[in-house]
Formats: sequence, C-alpha cells, structure tokens
Amino acid sequence: MTGKVALCAAACCGMAFAQLALSPVSTGLPVPVSQALDLGSVETGDSLTIALQVTNTSSAFATLSSVTLSGVGFTAGGLPDLPLQLATGASQQFQLVFAPGTAGAYSGTLTINDTDSYTLVAHATGATLLVQQGSGMGVLSAGATVDFGSVVRGSSVSPVSLSFRIDNPTGQAIQITMLSVTGDAAFSGPLELAALPPFRLDAGKSAAFRVAFSPQKSGTAAGTLTLNGRTVQLTGTATDPSFPTFHIVCDPPVLASGQQAKVSIKFDAPAPVSGSSTLDMQFLYGKGDPTLLFITPAGRSAPFTVAAGTESALFSGQTTIDFQTGTTAGTIIFTATLGGQTETLSLVIPAAPVSIDSIRTVFATGQMTVSVSAFDNTRSASQVSFTFRDASGTELGAGMLTSDVTSAFQQYFQNPEAGGNFVLRGAFSVSGDATQVKSVDVGMVNSAGTGTGSAKITE
Repeated sequence: MTGKVALCAAACCGMAFAQLALSPVSTGLPVPVSQALDLGSVETGDSLTIALQVTNTSSAFATLSSVTLSGVGFTAGGLPDLPLQLATGASQQFQLVFAPGTAGAYSGTLTINDTDSYTLVAHATGATLLVQQGSGMGVLSAGATVDFGSVVRGSSVSPVSLSFRIDNPTGQAIQITMLSVTGDAAFSGPLELAALPPFRLDAGKSAAFRVAFSPQKSGTAAGTLTLNGRTVQLTGTATDPSFPTFHIVCDPPVLASGQQAKVSIKFDAPAPVSGSSTLDMQFLYGKGDPTLLFITPAGRSAPFTVAAGTESALFSGQTTIDFQTGTTAGTIIFTATLGGQTETLSLVIPAAPVSIDSIRTVFATGQMTVSVSAFDNTRSASQVSFTFRDASGTELGAGMLTSDVTSAFQQYFQNPEAGGNFVLRGAFSVSGDATQVKSVDVGMVNSAGTGTGSAKITE
C-alpha cells in the first residue's frame, strides 16, 4: 500500500544539539526512533485517532520544521503553521488518524524534521460498507453522510433508492448482528436483502441491499443506517410537487352587476399528487363592495382540494363554486397558488344604468309613497323621475315629475358598506280621486345612462 501526505514548512536548520521526542499524549513515554508505533485495529470504514506530542528535551530552543506522513489510511491534523520554535520542555500536540478503506494490515512512516522516522502499523478488520456512487461503489466510513438528493414529496412514481453492499474482505467469516434503518419515516430499508440479521457473511462474500427515500412531506429528512456498531447518516430533501398548468374559469365568461356566477379550476393534465390551497377574490374599486363574495362559504376566500389523477379542483366536493358579482362596477380578480404556480383571472364588471329591482306604493289620506329598490353600480345617480298614469296609460297631473338627487346620493355612497344598493322613497300629495292612479313609471339617470322601471298600483 503506497501513498504520501506531508505537512511541512520551508526548510529550516535547527541547532545540532537540539532533540525532539515523540510520545503519545496518553502516556507521555517517548517512542524510540525507528521503533514501530502500533495504533491497534479498527473496523473497516471506521477511524481511529491518537493524540501525539513532540517535546523539546534539550536545554535550548528547538525548531519543529516539518511533520511528514506516508502510507495509505494515515493522516495528521491539528498542527500549527511550521516552522515552530519550542522552548526547553515545551510540547506541540497533533492528531494521528487512521481511517482504512478495506480490511488488512497497514503500515506507514511518520517523519519529524526529515530526520527522525517512526514506523506506523495498524490493522483493519470486519466488513466494509459501500454505497452506490454513479456507476460504481464507494466505501463509507463511520459517521459519513449519504445524501439522497431532492425528491418531490408524495410522488406516485417509484421512490428514490440507493444500492448498498457489505463486503467481507477478511480471511474468516463475519457475523452481521445488526443492520437497520431508523429515523424519518421517509427512509425505508434494508430492502432486497437476501437474509435478515443476524446472518453469517463468509470470507470474500458480499451482501447487497437497498435503502429507499419516499417522503410524504416537504423539508429535510434525516435517518441513520446502522451496521453492527457502525452508523452512517442518511439525509434527503423533499420538495412540493409541480402541478400541471391550471386555469381559473368563470361561467358565464362575461359578467354584469347583480348576477350569480360559477368559477372553477381546471388542469391541463391529471394532477400527479394531491394538494390543497385557496381561491381568493379581490375587487379593484376604491370603496369596495361587501356584496361581492363567494356564497358558500361566504367570504372572499374559498378552500379547494386536488386529488391525484384528477383534472379539476373541488370546492366542498363540487367542481364549481358560486359567487355574487355585487352591485359595483370594477374588476374582480381571482387568484390561486398551488405547487409554486400562481394563476389569476380578471373579470370586468362594466358600468351600467341604474337597475331597478322593485317599486312599491303605499296610499294614505291625501298622500302616496313610492319606494324604489335598486342599485347603481357607478354610484353616480343624479336625477329621478316619476310618471303616474291612469288605466288607459294617460299621464296624470303635471306629467313627469323630476328631482335632482346628486347631492343626496353623493352623501349616501360615502358609506363603503352600501355597495351600489339603495332604497329611494318619494312622497306625493294626491288630490281628487286617488283610485284613478293605476301605475307609476320611474326613471333614474347616472353616468352610464338611464334606468327605468314601472309598477301597477292596486287598491
């Protein structure tokens, strides 16, 4: 086994009489030059760390100019920048790490200042754990992390899985007493393993298995793969699903004030996963309109669900939801966000003449009251007219009676809760035979034109 790692500074000459001694920190006993330093044994894939120190045993300052390691599996750490001056009796500690990739005997050399060399020996025993890396397999050390990458949560396709393999490179059988996957439920395994632990793995043989990652919720998932006493960390990220393009559809597609309409959400293709969100309604008008809303549930936000394999969202189990267009001209905007995709639908409610819903009359001695229920989606009513007729349709009295109501309606529509709805009452004096009045025509003028209505009068 060959290889070399060096941690050294530029060449520096120390005094000829200076002496640097190497010893384990745990014992403090110097290791004679050229004597083997036995690090012991460790299971393949695990690591062993020993703290060493270099001590100045002379009566003068000494220079530590380099620490050099050769041999596969050996590394050093914790050294400061070199060269380093050490006073009499002073020490500098560092760590010697042995991390074998396969089972077998290992040897290396530790050299201090390019003059004092120490032989390193160590052994790797037990099984080797490997994981799929591209088209090959890579050795896993204890404590290593295997990343399954990013996966769409709840995907209906096969879950992401990685191949693992346990090798026995030793000359004798190994007992596999524990092999398990724990942690987040998104990880499952070992899968496709020929025999469950405990089982015997003969010399030179392998046991293959798989670990699957199938998350049902978004975010980062963590798990642990345990082989005998060795653990490897598992991690993976779940993202929200990507839904097919969807559209918000209104029926009818052209709207007016005072209507009830239906809205739905339709996908271009079957949804691959289930999901849920809300359809929100916004009205672009300065004073708003409280009568513009979804009917059930009442409000401007309606929850919906999407089932995997379907092409329409459901509102309380229905593919459509009813809404009222209100009584004010403006723009309705529907917005839905699902799986990172946001769609909107804008519908214009055009300005229109006053819409008269009903006209009621009440007679009292010498007086008639006419009540007009209507809405003005422009909120600009300026004139009202009344024409009373007899049974033949002939105008009575002075004919059409008009009144300027601009100021009254300007004041009334300052109330944002009014929308465009209103009730107008007109009181009229009646002389002569009131029974001759058989009908009344009402006209109202706003910025969009004139709206009219009529009502028959019964005694």
